[in-house]
Amino acid sequence: MTTEIVPTEDYLPVIRSLSELEVIVSQGLNTFVDVGNALGEIRRNKLYLPEYETFEDYLRKRWRFGYAYAGHQITAADVFENISDLVDVRFANVGQMLALDSVTQDKEEQRLVYGLVLEATGGNPTASRIKSLATALQEFVSTGGYITVDD
Repeated sequence: MTTEIVPTEDYLPVIRSLSELEVIVSQGLNTFVDVGNALGEIRRNKLYLPEYETFEDYLRKRWRFGYAYAGHQITAADVFENISDLVDVRFANVGQMLALDSVTQDKEEQRLVYGLVLEATGGNPTASRIKSLATALQEFVSTGGYITVDD
């Protein structure tokens, strides 16, 4: 036996419009990039002063997260900005960007590695594959042309 729930006038489900929901989705697409860019600007311009003594104090008291988390967001946003023409933000994440940054901070090398990872993975890069390919490329360069790739 199934029970049917019939909403009363006191309880009607709130149904938002498609456009309202699309705004939410749209705003969420760039979240890690937007957050990282905003935190970077706050830190760079010391906008947390005079209310907070340090950027770390600001992060802890205002947002309840630490300097390392903020640093990851800022770094990920910076790396994404460097390769943004190669990747759709909907398919990028902080882990991928941090993996790319961990293997090289050189902007041209980041672009090369990410482009190769896109080719090697059929457009589905993971943080693990980014690190693996970058390591293989470094080995290739250092050994004069010999390479091994882990799956």
